[in-house]
Amino acid sequence: MIKHQEYILTFLHHFHVPHDNNASERAIRNVKVKQKVSVQFKTKNGAQIYAVKRSVTGSCIKMVIIYWVLLKLLLF
Repeated sequence: MIKHQEYILTFLHHFHVPHDNNASERAIRNVKVKQKVSVQFKTKNGAQIYAVKRSVTGSCIKMVIIYWVLLKLLLF
């Protein structure tokens, strides 16, 4: 732990860094649930498409942007 003390205690010196990783765990939860329900992702390409979609959706939620409005802006 002493070896990695600088990284472990980053939140003490940089107040914008959260002291836990709950946001990260919440971000991957939907992916793991999807993987569990469907048993697996059928193809690597399908998994990558799902990951991109989840990433964009998660970013929209954090930035309070309506997902469909963003898609409309990107596609048209």
